[in-house]
Amino acid sequence: MGAGVTRYGPALVGTGVAMLVIGTFLPWLRSGTALRDSYQSIAALRGPLAGANRPVVTMLDCWLAIIPVLGVGVALYVLRLRRTAAGVICAVSAGAGLLSAAVILRGDEGGPIIAPASAGPAVTLAGAVVALAGGVLVIMSTRVGSQ
Repeated sequence: MGAGVTRYGPALVGTGVAMLVIGTFLPWLRSGTALRDSYQSIAALRGPLAGANRPVVTMLDCWLAIIPVLGVGVALYVLRLRRTAAGVICAVSAGAGLLSAAVILRGDEGGPIIAPASAGPAVTLAGAVVALAGGVLVIMSTRVGSQ
C-alpha cells in the first residue's frame, strides 16, 4: 500500500463518522407534520414496545450508544491504537448502516400518520459506508506498515 492509502483511510474514517453522526440528528420519522430525528424516534417507539419485544428494545437502546462508541474509536486512534480504533468504527458503521438501509428499504410501508423520513437514514448510510471503507483502508495500511 502506498502513502495515499495511509492518508486517505483516516480522512475517509473522519468524514464518514461525521456524516454518520450528523445523519442521526436529521429526520428519521415523520409523524403527522412533525419530523423526528433517530433519538426522538427511538423514544417514541420504546413506549409501545417496552413490555412486548425485549430484543427490539435492546437494539433501540444500543442505538443510543453510537456517538459515545464512535468517540471511543476516535480516542483510540488519537492514542495510536489505529487498528483497534478502525475495528470499533467499522463495527459501529456496519450496524448503523444496516439499520439505515432497513429503514430506507421499508420507507414505502409508512402510513399517512407515521412514516419513515429519508434524509436521516440516507446520510447515516452514506456516512457508514464511507467510514467502513476508510476503516478497512486503515486496517490494511497499518498491517502493511507493521510488517
